[in-house]
Amino acid sequence: MNYKNQYKSLPHFFLFFFSFFLIMGCSKSNGSLKENEQINEDENDSIIEFNYNLNVANPNILLIIADDMGMDATPYATDLASIKPNMPNLDKLIQKGVRFTNTWSYPRCAPTRASILTGKHAVETGVLSPGDAINTNETTIQSFINNGNTPYATSLMGKWHLSRDSTDPENMHIDFYKGNTGGGLTDYYNWTLQEDGTDTQITNYYGTTAYTDYAIDWINQQNKPWFCWLAYNAAHTTFHTPKDDTLYTHTGNSTLDMYLQMLEAMDAEIGRLLNTIPKETLANTTIIFIGDNGTPAQVAQTPFSRSKAKGSLFNGGVNVPLIVAGANVSRENKEENALIQSTDLFATIADLCKVSNIDADESISFKSLLTQEKTHSRKFLFTEGLSNGPAFGGYTVRNEKYKLIYDDDDQIIYLYNVLDDYAETINLYDGNLTTEEQTAVTELQAEAERILN
Repeated sequence: MNYKNQYKSLPHFFLFFFSFFLIMGCSKSNGSLKENEQINEDENDSIIEFNYNLNVANPNILLIIADDMGMDATPYATDLASIKPNMPNLDKLIQKGVRFTNTWSYPRCAPTRASILTGKHAVETGVLSPGDAINTNETTIQSFINNGNTPYATSLMGKWHLSRDSTDPENMHIDFYKGNTGGGLTDYYNWTLQEDGTDTQITNYYGTTAYTDYAIDWINQQNKPWFCWLAYNAAHTTFHTPKDDTLYTHTGNSTLDMYLQMLEAMDAEIGRLLNTIPKETLANTTIIFIGDNGTPAQVAQTPFSRSKAKGSLFNGGVNVPLIVAGANVSRENKEENALIQSTDLFATIADLCKVSNIDADESISFKSLLTQEKTHSRKFLFTEGLSNGPAFGGYTVRNEKYKLIYDDDDQIIYLYNVLDDYAETINLYDGNLTTEEQTAVTELQAEAERILN
């Protein structure tokens, strides 16, 4: 269905009553509605404006993870890349919430997913590369929030990629799992669905659409607060042009064109999901969107080269989009430059769900940044990687101004002033360090040693 045009043919008087009905329905939900919010149809947008509540005791959580989407492919990073995907639904979330510019993931997908799931770095989970399996005795965010006063229904739809056993998510106290356990889909229309230890061959069913359908079905069956982790394979290889041309607007048939079309199709399906959730339920839902690592080398755009994209420890590999909007998010259309780690989603989601006593040294809640501009308590970011292709092994750590990369393969140190040199072109460590730069090196190395040891 073409969700951009689905309301165009409706008579104006029906649109009036339809909008009035939606507004009245949302006004019955719990919490205080954000003032001056309207529900309008937009002929150039696939999302109907939604009301959201600001005083929800136990909000639903919708965590959406895009696969292989770095900052160069992100609409709000306007100073990066010359070609952007058209993502009106993501734009709407950006307008409604907080967009974070300094969020770090791991340079590959599995470690990032493990860090979100557990609130721990790879050195603790043992998941450092896509082939590593997570210890099923780890405490997951799903089990942690269910130690609170209000039980949550939990699910994970789509890409797991933390083991090859599709019973593991439920063994780790996720109520419902349906998706694929591997890194990607070799064919987005013909693939293997994995659920409860059973493999089912899927034919002519677009993976991005399927995962959205699974999320819609599950969410609409819930009668208590819920946490849905929706992990798309898009826009991970295999690059392709979706068969349904209503899902995208970008044209062309190059590798980059197909990558952007996959992102646009994911955006259209996110819009369909949000449109399908009852408005009174959506009003009580906090939506979190994040990328799992940088853009793949073959489609990375300036200022990132192939050697500084996915898999690398440079910004093109680890700096990812993060957007939070919806219930209990009072800051609208705000850019936030605080340092945020993928591990921090654990503590933040628990905080949003009103679960206290969070004992996770590497996970710091940024919930307060959703309602006020303030200084965040995180002072450093850290991530590490293994050698793979053009990428070297080692670690990277940064503070507000400086970023240090240690190349474990060649035992080389890089130091960048990332406030002035985001593309990481001038290695300050090659010259005579100033007192400030030497102090930064000492502090950054000490932080890395604290985490690694």
